[in-house]
Amino acid sequence: MIVRDEPPDGVAVSISRLLAQLREWGYPVGLTAAASATIAGASPIMSSPPPPPTTVPVPHRWVTSRSRLVDEQYPCPRGTGCYFMVRLLSVEIDSEQKWLRFNLVTESMGNVDVYLDSPDQTAFVMDEKGRQYPLADAKGLSPDTPVRVAARGSSRFTLVFPLAPDMRSLRYEATVAYRCAPPGCGASPNHVERVRIRRDVPISLAEFR
Repeated sequence: MIVRDEPPDGVAVSISRLLAQLREWGYPVGLTAAASATIAGASPIMSSPPPPPTTVPVPHRWVTSRSRLVDEQYPCPRGTGCYFMVRLLSVEIDSEQKWLRFNLVTESMGNVDVYLDSPDQTAFVMDEKGRQYPLADAKGLSPDTPVRVAARGSSRFTLVFPLAPDMRSLRYEATVAYRCAPPGCGASPNHVERVRIRRDVPISLAEFR
């Protein structure tokens, strides 16, 4: 299954991994695949989980979390010299320990409207076992509901993910799109840049408690 298509490159998931993931979600699977059946260059993780329910039961009670100074800078494409910065990170767990609330404090060099690009496919966290947890709810989901970040100012994304009972650490990835917001848009007010925010080094959940 092709999960990302950005010519000339693409990412695919092998059929054996798809079957294993469907069984983990509890879906009946009658199709089988040989153990040796693989696809060269296939992604080691699922990037397109089943869509979340229409109404996600996001809780209102969260356990207070510490913040972690991240200071991760993501250059804009094509060497423009600007940047999109993730400054702080905090991860909260709801009182029933079923959800993660993932808070990213972001900064930008210019006035921009920021939103998640294809959030159902490109925003997720992973635990220490490589299991992927898809986005369930967020602020700033689409170009119609972006987050405004003032020049050299900051704003916050709030993302919610499912929490497994045995989850001890996490990694994350999301594709953030941003476009110029008045004033100072120049000749290309509708130009959109995309930044892939990714952390491959696991962060222990214990650091936030």
